[in-house]
Amino acid sequence: MTIQERLKHIMEYLAAQEKKYNRKITLIAVTKTFDVSTIRDAYHAGLRHFGENRIQEALPKIEALSDLPDITWHFIGHLQSNKAKHAAAHFSMIQSVDRYSAAAAINKYADRAGIIMPILIEINTSGEASKNGILPADASDFYSRLTELKNLHIRGVMTVGPLTRDEDKQRESFRLLMQCRSSIASEFPDARLDIISMGMSDDYTVAIEEGSTMIRLGRALFGQR
Repeated sequence: MTIQERLKHIMEYLAAQEKKYNRKITLIAVTKTFDVSTIRDAYHAGLRHFGENRIQEALPKIEALSDLPDITWHFIGHLQSNKAKHAAAHFSMIQSVDRYSAAAAINKYADRAGIIMPILIEINTSGEASKNGILPADASDFYSRLTELKNLHIRGVMTVGPLTRDEDKQRESFRLLMQCRSSIASEFPDARLDIISMGMSDDYTVAIEEGSTMIRLGRALFGQR
């Protein structure tokens, strides 16, 4: 199947789910390892939101595709503090904030640039040691600390589901993220956590059923890497 064919199938599914659950679901195309021409094809097929995991790989792509209007880049990988300057300068959202030191660095460079950077708090809801993210029990405290950083706009929460085909385990992980969001919202009434970024190629249908408003798809859109 072509990108256009895969995208048509996925967008039809998303439209049905948006109607069913009465909520907007944003599709992020994960372009890690895919080249500029593939991303350009995806853009012309109708995609506008793209996600990259590594700063070094992303920057040449962002530069090469700077001629495309309204293209939006999301950083979705583990962000080292020393890369925060590049992240703040080149991305429209940083989805993977899980350390105060990285958040403070993003805030510093956003302040220098005169911007407010939208971010998501990454929470490890799978319990897998290989995954990044804060512990669910720390979600409210971490949110509270981040509110001190005035050049960050905390838009919501994010997780990477467990590495399994077991739907029950997938649901458990996604429901835990929803619980973390609810806990933050109940403790901080002014919180506006409208983005719930969960669901990838192997589990996005389950994630949507559990409340996702943003899915991150690579293989489902582009095929095998």
